[in-house]
Amino acid sequence: MKEKESGKKPISTSFKIVKIVVAIIFAIHAITLVLPVAWGLVVSLTPTDFFMLNGFLKFPTSIEFNNYVEAFTSIEAGGFTFSGMLINSVWWAAGGAFLGVAVSAMTAYAVARYKFMLGPVIYWVAVISMMIPIMSNLTALFKLSAAMSIYNTPFMLLTQMSGMGFNFVVLYSFFKGISGEYAEAAFIDGAGHFRVFLTIYAPLAVPSMIALGLTTFIGLWGDPQFPLLFMPEYPTLASGLYTYQTAIDRVPGMTPILYACLLITTIPVLALFVIFRDKFMDMQLSGGIKG
Repeated sequence: MKEKESGKKPISTSFKIVKIVVAIIFAIHAITLVLPVAWGLVVSLTPTDFFMLNGFLKFPTSIEFNNYVEAFTSIEAGGFTFSGMLINSVWWAAGGAFLGVAVSAMTAYAVARYKFMLGPVIYWVAVISMMIPIMSNLTALFKLSAAMSIYNTPFMLLTQMSGMGFNFVVLYSFFKGISGEYAEAAFIDGAGHFRVFLTIYAPLAVPSMIALGLTTFIGLWGDPQFPLLFMPEYPTLASGLYTYQTAIDRVPGMTPILYACLLITTIPVLALFVIFRDKFMDMQLSGGIKG
């Protein structure tokens, strides 16, 4: 008995050490995430005249909330004010997320539930397309959008309807895991193929589609590259603030207002994460009938 007890102590002690080390690592990681945001908040509340004299070298002696008001009135890019860029961000990110997930869901359902010659080809094209760097597609996308006369127009939303990529692979796995008994029962009752998808399979995939839609929305919301290249006359918050930042490099007094804008743009993303945090953490990818 003594040998067993003595053998347990080192295991327990080593496990505690591992827990402490892991906790320290996560604490350091959390600090590295919080510090930039905290410092950005401090800069956004710094009076512009104080920042012009001291820059980032001194902690502000007073707080200026008017910087957040100035953000809506003094920020401008491509002829759009902050409010205009906010509207562009909403229709671009929300519309792109909806169209991307909707088309991916329909494509994934057809490939997963129906057997046809090109089904495996479509699946592997989707998988391989995830390995191709995005930069290599920009030239082809530019020529395609110019040929379709949608370049630099809101119709660039149509480019989000690819139906391929990560969304397709995830939804393909979901639909593949659902038993065919659902469809068989619906077909016996006289339902058509499209009705089966809309009334049975699509509702089952709603949790996964919401999670994918949210991640797509966040990606489009914070992406400055695509709007800069393909919608220069419709700047979003991401592309507009990037352009504005390059324009005020020689005017350091506007930096606090720029930081105020940056923090405002994070509010929708944080709100979505708080509201739908369960969807992010739990993507339900299994069917309702097993076996």
